[in-house]
Amino acid sequence: MNVTSAMEDLASRRPDLWGLSGVGVTRSETIIWALLDRDAYARHDTRPRVLLVSGLSDSDETVALEVLQRWTDQDKPPISLSAVPVANPDAVELGTGGYPPEGGFYDDHDRPEQRYLWRWTCLLAPDLVVELQTGDEASWESNESAAWLAPSLRATSIASPDSFVGALGRGTPEGIGVVPGVRLTVAPHRASEELDRLWNSLTGLDVAPSAARVELDRRRARSPIETGRVLA
Repeated sequence: MNVTSAMEDLASRRPDLWGLSGVGVTRSETIIWALLDRDAYARHDTRPRVLLVSGLSDSDETVALEVLQRWTDQDKPPISLSAVPVANPDAVELGTGGYPPEGGFYDDHDRPEQRYLWRWTCLLAPDLVVELQTGDEASWESNESAAWLAPSLRATSIASPDSFVGALGRGTPEGIGVVPGVRLTVAPHRASEELDRLWNSLTGLDVAPSAARVELDRRRARSPIETGRVLA
């Protein structure tokens, strides 16, 4: 599957819903694409903001794209959904561990893709990150900051705190704030069914803005004088 063509098709089918954006580039200068909800940064939009990420530890690029194809059929989605469906378009091994990345940022010789994804996610500041990976059995895991969501999904705690989702939920990622996150491992044919459980849970809950979103909104509301003092 041509990832670029698939992403362009999704964005063109619902220009009212998504814009096409770039997270970064791989070592071979392949763009890491994202579908960005039109109101992803809008303070007036009170819908829960969710970021769907797939392909961190494998090159499977079809499952998340199929989920997004279904999403285009909704007239007014109750959730603001953005997505990085193919986080490793060159099938490089981003790995599930080693987060947060430290040192040698975008010029890192070994894993710049990991750093692009981390920084872009933190600055997007969604209310929830959903990592999708393929496996034989359906299971949910949640990070420390997503305890409020775990019961409805029967999610267990993420065992590795240095995983992408795990690291987002603790400390102060990028000096901004934590982001609740869950990881779904599922067979491709059951992905939409399991994600529907999540969407239903979110629409039935009063989802609070993530700490990262609250902090970035606070920074955006600063006056020019306040901004100047920070930069001085």
